[in-house]
Amino acid sequence: MKKVLFLEKVFIGLFATAALAACIPFEGTIDEVRDKAGAGKAVKIEITRAPTKTSYNIGEELDLNGLVVTAFYKNGTSKAVTGYTHSGFDSAAAGSKTITVSFEGQTAQFTVMVEPPGKALTAINISSQPSKTDYAIGENLDLSGLVIRAVYSDDSTETITGYAHSGFDSFTAGSKAITITYQGHTAQFTVMVNPPGKTLTTIALLTSPGKTTYNIGEDLSTSNLVVRAYYSDSSENVILIEDLVFIGFDSNTGGSKEVTISYGGKTTSFWVDVNARTFTITFNKNGGDTEAVPASMTVTEALPAPALGNLPEPPSRKTYIFKGWNTQADGNGTVFTETTTVASNITVVTHR
Repeated sequence: MKKVLFLEKVFIGLFATAALAACIPFEGTIDEVRDKAGAGKAVKIEITRAPTKTSYNIGEELDLNGLVVTAFYKNGTSKAVTGYTHSGFDSAAAGSKTITVSFEGQTAQFTVMVEPPGKALTAINISSQPSKTDYAIGENLDLSGLVIRAVYSDDSTETITGYAHSGFDSFTAGSKAITITYQGHTAQFTVMVNPPGKTLTTIALLTSPGKTTYNIGEDLSTSNLVVRAYYSDSSENVILIEDLVFIGFDSNTGGSKEVTISYGGKTTSFWVDVNARTFTITFNKNGGDTEAVPASMTVTEALPAPALGNLPEPPSRKTYIFKGWNTQADGNGTVFTETTTVASNITVVTHR
């Protein structure tokens, strides 16, 4: 092991009128020299910058590029270190993984996410209605022309088969709500079983619902809604609300939404507006020499609550190491990262 030579002052004589200094050589290992100099081994380590890659697929290897580990010593000094070990990463199964970094008997942790394989099915919808939507008493259901599309978590879609259906009954006249089921998700359309001697020709919206403006997460209101059915024999009637099928209402995101009313294979529609608030995340430099770039960012309200997806360039300050963003300047609040969901205006500060 490499030896180094230090000179240490030794003061002799407690009652001398002048201090006598002598230089005595000290020889030893790097650790021994450091101990003698007052630094010693690390008394604490911290993750001062997370690795660049924090999201993994099944089977991927851990990538620590960008990771900065800082060691703190008993004499008040600190420095970024290498030569640490790590444990806790396993990409064989999906989920959050806590990685433990060890250096000179001290530990610190950070987390990464192993994403589930493939893309997740989030919904199915009726892309095209079946060609036949009018039935006589006793006829069998005909799904020719029906197109069902699957919607996935990556926003891709595809036409599917192999779905199940339920709700059709041609023994009695009336509108029938047909439910399509595929891998736990459902969608609906309607067909009409006509009474003998007449057929449903159209439906019309006579009175729009009283509520046409919604906030995120609110349910559809059909109060004051009136829909009338018209038949081939010139008869007509108001349709019961419970016999109508509503398609297209979604208050998870903001915007104008067309709501389709389906009855007996005939449709009409109305529009509603869903209001979504804008939330601002302000990044406080906490005494830094420069501002974060940008100093604030925004997200639009939605369900589930959104996250930024990325963070600004951090502020800089001489002799300080940026450790991340937190709701408290002392770092004892809630850590704020690019995956933190935002449901209100918030200010976060640099944690140093």
